[in-house]
Amino acid sequence: MFWHDKKVALRIVDDPSGANFNPAMHPDYRVVEVTCDQLRDPEAMDSIADELAALLGQPPIERTPEWIAKNRALHAQLFAGL
Repeated sequence: MFWHDKKVALRIVDDPSGANFNPAMHPDYRVVEVTCDQLRDPEAMDSIADELAALLGQPPIERTPEWIAKNRALHAQLFAGL
């Protein structure tokens, strides 16, 4: 996943089916490298989201109890069976 206007990339280092970002071709990009295990972990995803928000110049997400509950439910649906 890339944000070319912000020169930020998210690279899933152990996903053979994902698009491979070559940092050597984009030396001026800031790259967040994550693993599939991190993406499966809701708390790790929160940390990734915070890091991406900061790099993209966005405020961190306000994690209200309602937001957390809905986010965890969505995460469970997306990653069911993986």
